[in-house]
Amino acid sequence: MEDFKIVSPNPEERTKKLKDLINFYGPASPDFSELLILAGERELNENEINMILAEKINGVAGFQAHILKAFQLNQATVKDIAPSSKAYFEYLCGPLDSEKGPEEYIVNVLPEYRKILLKRDLIKGLEICLQGGLRDDLMPGEWIKDISNDEIWNALESCNTMRDPFFLIGALDIAMYRQEDQRFSDFAQMAVSKLVEKEFLRSDGIDVYDLYPLLSEFVYNHINLLEGCAIAPPFWKRMCAWMHAGFLLYSLRDSKLDLDNFSTWISENMTLSGMYSKVLDFRSEPMYRSSIITRNVLREEIFGRLVELRWRHEKSGRLIPNSNIIDHAMKNFESIRILGMYMPGPMQGHIQLKENVPKKIVEMEIKEILENKFESRVSNLSYLSQIYLLDEGLIERIMTETSKISIQEEEDKLLNMIDVLVEISLIACVHRKVKLSETIVVKIIEAAYFCKSEEPIGKILQALIIASSAYQNEDEWSKWLEAQLAEVALKLHAGDVPKLFLAHLREIKKVIKLDLGIHCRAEAIASLAF
Repeated sequence: MEDFKIVSPNPEERTKKLKDLINFYGPASPDFSELLILAGERELNENEINMILAEKINGVAGFQAHILKAFQLNQATVKDIAPSSKAYFEYLCGPLDSEKGPEEYIVNVLPEYRKILLKRDLIKGLEICLQGGLRDDLMPGEWIKDISNDEIWNALESCNTMRDPFFLIGALDIAMYRQEDQRFSDFAQMAVSKLVEKEFLRSDGIDVYDLYPLLSEFVYNHINLLEGCAIAPPFWKRMCAWMHAGFLLYSLRDSKLDLDNFSTWISENMTLSGMYSKVLDFRSEPMYRSSIITRNVLREEIFGRLVELRWRHEKSGRLIPNSNIIDHAMKNFESIRILGMYMPGPMQGHIQLKENVPKKIVEMEIKEILENKFESRVSNLSYLSQIYLLDEGLIERIMTETSKISIQEEEDKLLNMIDVLVEISLIACVHRKVKLSETIVVKIIEAAYFCKSEEPIGKILQALIIASSAYQNEDEWSKWLEAQLAEVALKLHAGDVPKLFLAHLREIKKVIKLDLGIHCRAEAIASLAF
C-alpha cells in the first residue's frame, strides 16, 4: 500500500514516493524524470500510475528483488530466475538492435548506453558495466577516469568487486588509471594475483569457474525461447546470458549449494528448442567457441583478457603490478598447449579469421591423417579452426577422409561417428565450405538409416544444422536444409523413430522462421512412417 502514495492528492507526498521508486528502479529502467515533474504539477493519470507500478514487478530491479527473495526462501523455480521478457535484458544489458552489425553495436551503441547508466547512477551503473565488461573495449575505466578517486573507491567498495572474475578484471581496469592512489595500487596487486589463480573460490569452497558456466548456459538456453529472441543477434544473447548469470551468481552467494545436485537441476530444466536455437546461431556467427560455456573456457577467457589488459595499459605507459606472475602463468598455459586464451570470447562469434594455419601444423596434421588417425584428429582440427584459416590442401584432405568414414549400426559406434561428423561440420561452418558440407551430409543421411533411439537422432540433426551453416545466403541455406531434412526423414525406419524425429522437428520449429518452410517436407514424410 505504501507505493500507492503516488496517487496522493498531496504533491509533496506523491513526488517523494515517486523519487523513492525511481531510486529503487535504478538506471536500468525507463526514464521517469518527466513524470516526476508532472507529479509535482498534477495528479498522475491511470496509465502513468500503471506504468510506474508495473516496473516494480517486471523491471530489472523488481525482478532481481524477486529472485533474491526466492533464493532466500529456497523456493526458486525456473520461472523465478529466468526473465520472461526481452525488455528485462534490453534495460540490463543493452538495447536490442538487429539492424547494426556486431562490431558497430559493440563499439558504438553499447558504450553510449553504458555511459548513460553511469551518469544516472554511478554505483548501480558501475555494477552493470563491470558485469558487462565481456570484451576489453567494454571495460569502464576510460569512461570514468575524470571522476574523483574517493568517489570511485566508494563506488567499488559498494559493488563487492570480488563477486566473480569478470567483475574483478573490470575493477582492475579502473584501478590501473589511478595507481598514484595507494588504495588503487594495492587493489591492482591483489586483483592480478587473484586473476592468475586456477580457482576463484566462494566462501563455501565452490569454485566460481564451475558455477558461473552452469548459470550462463541455463540463461542462454531460456533467452532463446523469449519472443523475438530466437532470431536476435547471437552476441547479444550471449551478453545477456553472461550478465544475468553474473547476477544470479551473486544472488546465490549466501546459499548452501550442492554443486552436483545443482548441475543436475540445471540439466533437467534445459530446453531442446533452446539448444537448437544456439546451433542455428552458427550461421550468422560461426565461431562456435564463443558459445561454449565451460569451466576451462571461462578460465582461459579470463586469463586471455588479463594478458590483453596488461598489453593495452603498458602500451599507454601504465605498468601493471605483479606482471611477473602473469608471465609465469602464460608459460604454464603454453607448456600444455592451451590456446584457449587466444580464442574468440563471448562477444566475438562474428570475427573473421585472417591468419593462415602455420605450415608446420599443416604438415603434422596431414601426417597424422595419413597414418589412419583422421577420426582421432578431427577434434583437434576443429579446435584449430577457431584460431587459423585452415589450408585448402588440408580442407581437401578432410573432405577425402570424411567420404571414407564407415557408419556402423552398433549404437555406441554410431554415436561416436556422428560426433566426428559434428566436429567436421564445425570446420565447414567457420570456413563456409559448402562442398565439405555436401560431403558430410552424405554420411549424415547414411547414419539416419541406423537410428533406433532419440540420442542419435538429436546428434544427426545437430550435425546437419551446423553443416548447413556453411551457406550464408538465407534462401540457399533454407532450401538446402529443407532438402536434407527430407532425405533424413526418408531414411528412418517406420515405427517409433519417425515419432522421435518429429518431436525434435517441433522443437526446431519453435526457433526458426516458419515462413521459410524448412521443416515441412520432412514433417510430412515422417508423419507417414508411423
